[in-house]
Amino acid sequence: MRVEADGAGVEHPRFVAAVRTVGRKAILPGYLRLRVAGDENVPASGGVLLAANHTSFLDGPVLFGVSPRPVTFLVKAEMFDGVFGWALRQLGQVPVRRGTADRTALLTALTALQSGQVVGIFPEGGRARQGGGFAEFERGVAWLALRSGVPIVPVAIAGTQEAWPVDAKLPKPRRPVTVFFGEPLQPVDGPAAATRHRVAEVSETIRRALITHLETAQELQEQP
Repeated sequence: MRVEADGAGVEHPRFVAAVRTVGRKAILPGYLRLRVAGDENVPASGGVLLAANHTSFLDGPVLFGVSPRPVTFLVKAEMFDGVFGWALRQLGQVPVRRGTADRTALLTALTALQSGQVVGIFPEGGRARQGGGFAEFERGVAWLALRSGVPIVPVAIAGTQEAWPVDAKLPKPRRPVTVFFGEPLQPVDGPAAATRHRVAEVSETIRRALITHLETAQELQEQP
């Protein structure tokens, strides 16, 4: 997929496959005590939106590694500097300006979905200090779902905040992390129905699903 958003590069499939393989088979399971459930809920083909909670820097790398399909994330534009920014571009990630309706990023994500890609969004807009409340919830994921017609898979991630706290320089080894993929949500309205009212309704549906699935992920996290 060629990414057209400002400052983005071109995804290299072999590079993406290599990074995902090393991450999911060596780095992530070697460093964390990973548990993944419900990944069969991600459709095997076609455009899909992954909407996940966000409490740690680990959330993106973990979800990128354990997702059954490669994911194009909307990543805050400040991350696209230096070597790390170069790597994000090669992985096909899309910079988004936080605190504003970044139309360029949304249209790039829409194009990716329409071409059958998987797009990942953290609707909280940034790392939440405490997971579960979702007091702040961006509506871009609902707008994209309505405009593209693709299913939304709510993804709950538990344990990353403890594995890599906000004030820590590096993640803590061998901490348990659980990723739970919920059943797909499928708005059936069509592009013309992406009104403010309908976007708000779909956003609330996604928010409630994430709250429920996060409870499930936390329960799985506590199991031996």
